[in-house]
Amino acid sequence: MRKRQRQTSAFTNKLFLLFSLLLFSAAAFAQTISGTVTDEDRKPVSGATVAVKGTVTSVATDAAGKFSISAPGTATLIISYVGFTTQEILLNGRSTLSVSLSRSEATALTEVVVTTLGVKKESKRLGYSATSVNPDELVKQRTLNLGESL
Repeated sequence: MRKRQRQTSAFTNKLFLLFSLLLFSAAAFAQTISGTVTDEDRKPVSGATVAVKGTVTSVATDAAGKFSISAPGTATLIISYVGFTTQEILLNGRSTLSVSLSRSEATALTEVVVTTLGVKKESKRLGYSATSVNPDELVKQRTLNLGESL
């Protein structure tokens, strides 16, 4: 009877040790990374995407440009936002980041093309229509709604 209790106790101790090692190893691989994303003028960038490279894990920055994401300490974060140059940052064990995005060298929008796709009920064929609008004509309308301007 005592031999069986010792075996059960030894098994329980080994099981506890195994779970403890798994818990600590999982904590060592993943950590919470927090930070702030700003533009060149140090203004917060709201809605920027912060993603862990090679995974589907991503978050968006809040109104203050802050984010918090779970990632391994050796991961690479990809920070992107429309109109800014995408950055890849290797964590190297850091848990806090301050990222400044620079504006991309893309040219300004000079033309807007509006397309409409629809289904005609009589023939059930796909219809397609496109037109070109001069940007100066849109400015002359002085409305806040693009649809009303068109």
